[in-house]
Amino acid sequence: MITCFLEIQLGTGKLSAKSYVPDGLTLAQYEAQRSKETKGKADNYQRNVAKAGKFLDYTQFYIDRGTDTNESWNKDINKGHRMCKTKYDWSGEKIEESKGWFTKDKKK
Repeated sequence: MITCFLEIQLGTGKLSAKSYVPDGLTLAQYEAQRSKETKGKADNYQRNVAKAGKFLDYTQFYIDRGTDTNESWNKDINKGHRMCKTKYDWSGEKIEESKGWFTKDKKK
């Protein structure tokens, strides 16, 4: 279905002496801008056509994650999710040496 749009010959209309041209641009500058936009749209369309039919194979994803054969992943603290670091220490432990945004400066 995607390739059928390639067969349709649609394009940007030609500008004449009576055509609208934005203030501050000449006819040649406006034509160049319109052709650049048209080329960008065509490039974007081709990029999307190249992605058609490609998808993530969930079977391989589960094998890579190790969740295809047993439920040992369910006993992990993250339950199979990917973890990331946070800006703050959420352990609840108080560390005296810690100097961050919310600690008071003892020198004052």
